[in-house]
Amino acid sequence: MADLGELVHAMSILGGMAEEHLQGQHDQSTHGQRDGGSATEPKPTKIRLSIDDISAEHQKIKSKIGEEAYNDLLGTTNWWLASSGSSHAIMLEHIASEKYGGEIHVTYGVLSREEGEDATRDSGMDRTQAEKVFDAQYEHTQNVLKTQYPDGYIEIYRGTWNRKGAIPESGNVSVSMDALSSWTTDLNTARVFATGNKQGRVIKIRVPIENVWASYETNPKIRERREDEVIVMGRGKTAEAEVVP
Repeated sequence: MADLGELVHAMSILGGMAEEHLQGQHDQSTHGQRDGGSATEPKPTKIRLSIDDISAEHQKIKSKIGEEAYNDLLGTTNWWLASSGSSHAIMLEHIASEKYGGEIHVTYGVLSREEGEDATRDSGMDRTQAEKVFDAQYEHTQNVLKTQYPDGYIEIYRGTWNRKGAIPESGNVSVSMDALSSWTTDLNTARVFATGNKQGRVIKIRVPIENVWASYETNPKIRERREDEVIVMGRGKTAEAEVVP
């Protein structure tokens, strides 16, 4: 799914514009993006949930939204994981942008509202159904993460190829957050996605859990990928990220 020469002003690596759409971790595998918070280390999760626990809790969504909408949620999650350019993935970003703010970046620039609506129709869902799916997953995520992260924050990483060399080897950078994008809680996973180029970099931010739409702890389809993925709503904000050597 900006010109990186002006990194501090508007570094689009997390907004995904042109080839620097964090291809390492957005387009290749796990779709691989409020404020970064303080530099204080977050508290660890209380327990690593098993896939059975995650699935059982997630199934409770079905009783709230019905089987058809629940199946749409699972299918949409699969499409998000498979391709950032799919109509379902763009639909999710469009809903996130409309409800919480943030732009949707694609190779040719910023996606228009009309294109977002077109993607929603192409997904096979109308706007009401799409919002039902989006809201159900978000509500479930918040309920789970409030228990897992009692301090209200989660530390996440992202790998980028950094093909234009705009990201330094260390220090801090300001990044423009896309409406919706994927990160990981696992540093080694982020490093894997940063190895597509010798200039690849890993960046780290700390976000409030209310900015997380879904994660490997709250959606079984994401957990099955075993990449500890966290899907973050950018809310149209800029975040201060730390470059991890």
